Amino acid sequence: MVLLSMGLGLIAFASYYIIRLIDFLINTDDIIYIEQFVVPIIPLALGIVCLNNGLRRGEVLICTLKTGKVLRIPLLNKFEKAELEKVLRSQFKYK
Repeated sequence: MVLLSMGLGLIAFASYYIIRLIDFLINTDDIIYIEQFVVPIIPLALGIVCLNNGLRRGEVLICTLKTGKVLRIPLLNKFEKAELEKVLRSQFKYK
């Protein structure tokens, strides 16, 4: 939920900035710096990534190894029992 709201906020900021930039381009004859075009790109890209991760659905199997490494394996509906066992064996090097 946090990623979803953060993504929406970043996209809203980028949209607002782009609208103001277009208005600035149309209505003034002042100097325009390249930074003004770059500023909305970074929040827009981060917002899209956060929105994508926030809307991702599905169960995730979280496994913590003895070494402290954490494995996150998405359990999609396409996994059947045999396929899931194969994925787990390949991830854990289990025989």
